[in-house]
Amino acid sequence: NVLGDRTPGSLQNRLFKKFPAKYKAATPKKGKNQGNNQHNAWSAEEDAALKRLVEENGTDWTKIHNCAWLIKALEKRTKMALKNRYNHNLKRDRRTALKRGVEVHGIDWDKIQSDNEVLKHRTPIALKIRYNKHLRE
Repeated sequence: NVLGDRTPGSLQNRLFKKFPAKYKAATPKKGKNQGNNQHNAWSAEEDAALKRLVEENGTDWTKIHNCAWLIKALEKRTKMALKNRYNHNLKRDRRTALKRGVEVHGIDWDKIQSDNEVLKHRTPIALKIRYNKHLRE
């Protein structure tokens, strides 16, 4: 082994310390906004348009992305951006259904699961864990 017991990372760190000006330009930027990627904030108009598209097409993200070019607000968003925005910020049905179920039935997880169509895919134990981990106030 040419490096001996040194790892490539440690050798790189030693070179960077010895010649900082030479290696600083070659060090890539870290973080989300590197290069020409523009990460624009989502507007209320975009959120409303995305909700409407999901209501019309379900969660078929390819179909939604193909329809998104018709709406000027969404034309520059990628399929993954649309999916992530909906799943992480706009899809509140399961959370509100779980909160509402606890308000109505208390912590009877079997009743909560059987009464709510949105929560049928989760087991009672999974509902309990999700509530205790994310929604308990």
